[in-house]
Amino acid sequence: MPSSAEKNIQSVAKYIVENEPDSYLRIKAVHDFVINWLTYDEEAWNKGIRHPQDPQTVFDTRKAVCEGYARLFEALARQIDANVVYIEGRVRLDLIQDSIPFWKKLIESKDSLTGHAWNAVEIEGNWQFVDTTWDDDVTSYRSDYLMRSPKLMIESHFPDQINLPLLHFLNWQLLPFSEQKNRDSFEKQALDRPIKFTHNYQTPDRYGHR
Repeated sequence: MPSSAEKNIQSVAKYIVENEPDSYLRIKAVHDFVINWLTYDEEAWNKGIRHPQDPQTVFDTRKAVCEGYARLFEALARQIDANVVYIEGRVRLDLIQDSIPFWKKLIESKDSLTGHAWNAVEIEGNWQFVDTTWDDDVTSYRSDYLMRSPKLMIESHFPDQINLPLLHFLNWQLLPFSEQKNRDSFEKQALDRPIKFTHNYQTPDRYGHR
């Protein structure tokens, strides 16, 4: 993306819309912009300082914690006319430590869960999850949490609070009732397979299959 298109949130979205006709790849472009534009605010995290995390502030400062990542993704996705929601919840520390090297050094807790924020986005009637914070690896490109299915997402992410004006016909985990988890079952669930990451996003077909 040329620097002339990076003046503000609106100009970034305009560039994406004008240069990418595919709806899935537009969301990938938003994801990629967020993880390349922002840097995780380690100083604020370590000192317990809470800076404003609204989209405009994090766009201007280029620093954010998980809320800011998710808020900027939400703002950009709305600008390209995507249905998107901001989600707050808890994530499993054991999976952070095993699979997210960037976060491993940031988190030291005796608790098994920690607060987090991410997004859900609808493309062609298919809802999937995006976590730009977990994909912001400073050493290499990651797309492990781009278009992650609800069935896979519930292994690591548990929504506690969610505003769902666009999802009134779905439950907040985006799973069938029989597959929903409460916080206790989420925390204690045994993974039935190793979590594998692709590191290379491949565009799903129109039904969301990879």
